[in-house]
Amino acid sequence: MCKEINVQKLLILFSLLLVLSGCSSTDIKKDIADNIFEEITGVKMSRDASQCYEIKKECANGNYEEWVQKDGRKGCACN
Repeated sequence: MCKEINVQKLLILFSLLLVLSGCSSTDIKKDIADNIFEEITGVKMSRDASQCYEIKKECANGNYEEWVQKDGRKGCACN
């Protein structure tokens, strides 16, 4: 019974690692990193241009910045 549980846990862990290491997981990794960055620094940011309008609107007392990312999409932040 214990060996079955360990095998199941290993399969779940392996599946999760496989998903996170795939090409499509790049956005997921960036989202996780961005969320951690926002929580630690208090800086609101986005790599998605569609969210920049809201960030700019909420950034009345901050320093709003925009930039072009390597992939050509707009990013923004309120410092």
